[in-house]
Amino acid sequence: MENNTSRSPRLIINKLTLVGVRKNYVVPFNTGLNIIHGDSDTGKSSILNLIDYCLGAGDVDLYNEIENSGKYCLLEVDLNGKVYTVKRNIFEPNSFIDVYPASTNEIDDVFPFQYGPNYVKEGQDGFISDFFLDALSIPKIETKQSPSKADSKMNKLSFRDILKYNYLNQDDVGSKDMLDRKNFAVAIKNQETFKFLHNLLDTNITELQALISEKTSTKKELDHKYTTISAFFRETQLRTEDALLNEKNDLQNKLIAINNEIETINKEMRASTQNDNELRDVIAQLQESARAKNQRIENLKRQITQNILLKNDYAQDIQKLKTSIHLSEKLPDTHKTMDCPVCSNILVFENLTREVLNTNPELLEQELKSLNRRTKDISTIIEENRNEVFTLEAEVNQTYERINQAKNLLDNQTKELISPFLAQRDGLLTAKAKFLEALNHAEYTLRIRNQLTEVAKRSAKIAVELEKLNISLEELKANTPTVEFVTNNIADYLKAFLDFVKMNNVYGVSIDGRTFLPKVREKEYWQLTSGGVRTLVSVGYFISLLQNSVNHTTNHPNFLMIDTVAKYLGKTKAEYLLETDKSEDIKEGLGADDPTKYINMYTYLINLCTGRTDLQIIVVDNDIPQKIEAGLKGAVVKQFSMDGHNNLPRGFIDDVYDELMS
Repeated sequence: MENNTSRSPRLIINKLTLVGVRKNYVVPFNTGLNIIHGDSDTGKSSILNLIDYCLGAGDVDLYNEIENSGKYCLLEVDLNGKVYTVKRNIFEPNSFIDVYPASTNEIDDVFPFQYGPNYVKEGQDGFISDFFLDALSIPKIETKQSPSKADSKMNKLSFRDILKYNYLNQDDVGSKDMLDRKNFAVAIKNQETFKFLHNLLDTNITELQALISEKTSTKKELDHKYTTISAFFRETQLRTEDALLNEKNDLQNKLIAINNEIETINKEMRASTQNDNELRDVIAQLQESARAKNQRIENLKRQITQNILLKNDYAQDIQKLKTSIHLSEKLPDTHKTMDCPVCSNILVFENLTREVLNTNPELLEQELKSLNRRTKDISTIIEENRNEVFTLEAEVNQTYERINQAKNLLDNQTKELISPFLAQRDGLLTAKAKFLEALNHAEYTLRIRNQLTEVAKRSAKIAVELEKLNISLEELKANTPTVEFVTNNIADYLKAFLDFVKMNNVYGVSIDGRTFLPKVREKEYWQLTSGGVRTLVSVGYFISLLQNSVNHTTNHPNFLMIDTVAKYLGKTKAEYLLETDKSEDIKEGLGADDPTKYINMYTYLINLCTGRTDLQIIVVDNDIPQKIEAGLKGAVVKQFSMDGHNNLPRGFIDDVYDELMS
């Protein structure tokens, strides 16, 4: 690898935090190589999606666990040596984006900047794309929609356009349509972006001069602002940052001491009232007795209601029996007839008598006596239940009186014992409230002070950037790169990669001078029939762009995310099988039975990143080669297992399983 010192922009992801409902889900990152691997459907790709979202993507794919568990995400980034934290709502992509000039742990100490998520909606401090471009010292330019036309309309080149060369997502790995080859308008803009990244546009020198002028003006404004605010602080006698920090620490220590004293008083209060436990037990027993008696009263009342209904049923049955007996005695034994007064039909007394006399009068009398006995018994039970209810209600009232007497006695005794403690604790709580108010004021004033410090830091950062930009401008003036120079360099890196991974028949490797897409075996990238070969070429191409940026001055931010490097290398999902010729993959030695090229690819990444702090590569994969697992262990930042094997988290949202089990 070349040892040239790069003045390309530098974007490093320090930490991703998904702030959740139950907990926060954190993924730390390092410079160099970072690997996230594990079983399918564990949220690996979502980590890259969230990073991309915080870097300005229009939306984010939310699988169920994230949608149910997350609230917003924080991305701590290092942009040209300055640390920022981007805060973004995952459910409202069109809402403003907050950017704190501090690490994630320090965002409460500073005020955030507010940016619009796109060029349609402007925030108080501008657009998020312009923020990233400014922070990385990348010129803001416009490119032609039709480069060959002199009167072509112009399009603003955004940070999102640049990131297309920094994020190879799962759909684009090995895809024939990588970088929107079939979409003419987008493909043209990608080509113009490529030129801009590698200083191939005619306007690169002009734009760099404009950026230097803009940053010089910004630095003057910041210096003037610093002088004005400093003078104001002196006139208003605003305390220094050191004094505020000392006050904050002193107040925090006092609050700790007060909280300890309050806890001590609470313990003493509990200890002083131990003698009243016997009285409390008596109250508890009386309350339990009253509860049980009330429950018994409710049960008795239900029984009384049921017995009254049963008694009424008996009364109706008795009346029916008496009617039957009376009728049997009164009906004449005759052949007379008469009209029914209800339905006008003819009634024959002989037939009616026969029906009634079919019932034995003695049986009717016996049944009547039985019902009378039951009625008398049920009346006795009802009366007994009512008497018991009256007795229990009187006992419950007496119990409540005893409970109230006991409570009054307990309150009087407790009041005498704890009144001194309460007075002392109230005094401490009053002091605590004053200290909290003073602490909040000190923290707010400190944030105001930090704003001034931030102005000074921004001015110093711009001074360093101006020095680098002036050097870059002199280099461009002295030796503006040609298309051939850039494409040949990238092609050399790509061939070295393909040779290292031992891809078959590595010849005819170049970068097309018009589309800036790779060619291998003298074929356009999209003409390669083996998905495995396209995977190696696409991954190698993006790595080569990064290498060129590391070794030469470009506008590429020395950053790369790849999801997933194993695609078409014996680990192909069914949805992607139509884009490859499996027989060609086997001929190329890219089947599941031969992991050589897969291993070599990881080895290449290790060699590329070892000892480097000026670049970052984040790779997502289902697993990593066992043969070199030990060598990759230090690069693994997250590993997931669906079944929790080896106590690994089950996914990015790692507490859902525990919630379901509980």
